[in-house]
Amino acid sequence: MPQDDPTPLPPDPAEGAGTDWPRRLMAALELDGASPDFARLARTARLAAAASGEDDDAAATAFLAGYAAGLAEGMGQAGFDRAHRASLRGIERLLAARVEGGDAAP
Repeated sequence: MPQDDPTPLPPDPAEGAGTDWPRRLMAALELDGASPDFARLARTARLAAAASGEDDDAAATAFLAGYAAGLAEGMGQAGFDRAHRASLRGIERLLAARVEGGDAAP
């Protein structure tokens, strides 16, 4: 796993079998230059849902990862790719702390 990937993530049997929807959406939103790690984002979102027991937490996690990255980029703290990696890393650390601490709800 990459160095900035602190938690083991559950495997996804359908990984890599996604649609082109995220890329088409990015083009429609004029985000062509950004390159999010869709596989890592999906794994992190599934991990959040599994940790909390709430499927809706996957969507909230994915939204918040992008929102945090967008804010960081917009405020000039980092370019999108770096901000995206940092937001995922922060979420993964929070999830790892919750799981290791025995509190399943992030």
